[in-house]
This record gives sequence, C-alpha cells and structure tokens, in this order.
Amino acid sequence: MTPIEAFEPFAASLIGLPISHVWRGYGSAIFIECGKLHPVANRDGSTGHPEGEVSLGVEWELAHRGCDGDPMRKLE
Repeated sequence: MTPIEAFEPFAASLIGLPISHVWRGYGSAIFIECGKLHPVANRDGSTGHPEGEVSLGVEWELAHRGCDGDPMRKLE
C-alpha cells in the first residue's frame, strides 16, 4: 500500500466534518479535532483536551542553514 492509498480513507473521513477544536501540543505540534467532541480525562484525573470523531496531528521542524542568528539576514 502506498502512502497515498493509506491516506485516502482518512482524508475521506474528514469530508463534511466541522473543525471543532484546535490545540497546541508540546513543541512544534498542533492537533485538529473534527466532528463531535468527546471529553477526555488525563492520567492524573484532570480534564484533558476533548477528542473529536477524527483527530489530525501536525508536527513540523524548521531548519536554518547558514544562519548566523541575525533574524534580518537573508537566507540563500
């Protein structure tokens, strides 16, 4: 199975669902909850972020090559 073939059923499950909740995870991650929300309890018993019918997690990393720390310097 190719990555696209694996992704297609997930993408199809998103069609028609509203984005119900978006939250920032640890570091450079965000989570997008779609559809009806359900409450979640953390391991310590506190209230966690609600989960949707479908959840999408996105994580990214930015790398700067040749950057000397000057935010105004143009990267080539």
